[in-house]
Amino acid sequence: MLANFQVKHMIQRIQSVYFFIAFLLVSIPLIGLTFFSYSLNKVEYHITAFGIENTLNPEVTKKGYFVLIMLIAVLLLGAIFFFKNRKRQIMLSWLALILNLSTTAWIITMSIGDSMSCTKCESADIVPRIGLFLFSSAFIFILLGYNGVKKDKKLVDSLNRLR
Repeated sequence: MLANFQVKHMIQRIQSVYFFIAFLLVSIPLIGLTFFSYSLNKVEYHITAFGIENTLNPEVTKKGYFVLIMLIAVLLLGAIFFFKNRKRQIMLSWLALILNLSTTAWIITMSIGDSMSCTKCESADIVPRIGLFLFSSAFIFILLGYNGVKKDKKLVDSLNRLR
């Protein structure tokens, strides 16, 4: 009964919903969605969370961003389930926010660098795909959740001062 009450209380807080939406947006690229695609010398390359794949050789050629994405997902789950410890929730959401931004920037810069690495090739048109947009839009929901936790902390602190 007590556990049911705690879960119900956790779900009623809007920042938990924001963190859960961010968790889903971060986790969706792990099913194999493409961040970027480009073609060099008539070979199509796809940059996913697991690495760079091409049409001629279906094996992954470079390591991907799997570990960082999993770390962000775990931090977001921690931010959801530590709803009673606001300091820890703020710390976890802040870390998830910073990692999401830096991983997005790293994906973009490494993808552009990989597509421009061939000097003898024709110019590569790099095309962002839905995986990048989903992953980067999680930033908004992490920020909304972070602000919600900060508001809750401020409210509880002001109530404690009144006592």
